[in-house]
Amino acid sequence: MRKKNPPQAPIRNKKRTRRNVLLLLTFIFILAGLAYTAYWFMVLRHHETTDNAYVTGNQIMVMPQISGSVTTVYVDNTDYVKAGEPLVQLDDSDEILALDKAKTALANSVRQMHQQIINGRQLKANIVLRETELAKLQNDLRRREVLGERNVIGKRRTPTCKRSCCHGQKRH
Repeated sequence: MRKKNPPQAPIRNKKRTRRNVLLLLTFIFILAGLAYTAYWFMVLRHHETTDNAYVTGNQIMVMPQISGSVTTVYVDNTDYVKAGEPLVQLDDSDEILALDKAKTALANSVRQMHQQIINGRQLKANIVLRETELAKLQNDLRRREVLGERNVIGKRRTPTCKRSCCHGQKRH
């Protein structure tokens, strides 16, 4: 008797084909699962969906420290901002003008101060000059008094020198 081999060959091919198809489907499902897991970690875990959600947020009033016209807005509605981050840029032309005005006022004050210092030095020099003139008049008066007592010069000029000396002391 002879055995029939041909019927077993198609069964083997069917098994092999079925096994390959199942392996391919398993690989596709595993690959799809890995792709969905990666998508969930990168995108979906940051989003929340619901039909009846109520979101509360901290609303903070933003008040300017100075007044001015807004030239640029750096944030949009519902943007996250950090402390110290600029929200808007104001027109700085008023501040530039105020700075220039302050610089001019400072320069004028410095000039006035220098002028006051110069005037003070000039007044000190005038005081020294008057003290020198007074000392000269006092020396002249003493000399005239001594010479007048000795009758070397006329006594008529002595009262004039005394008046000049008194006048010089009053001015000093």
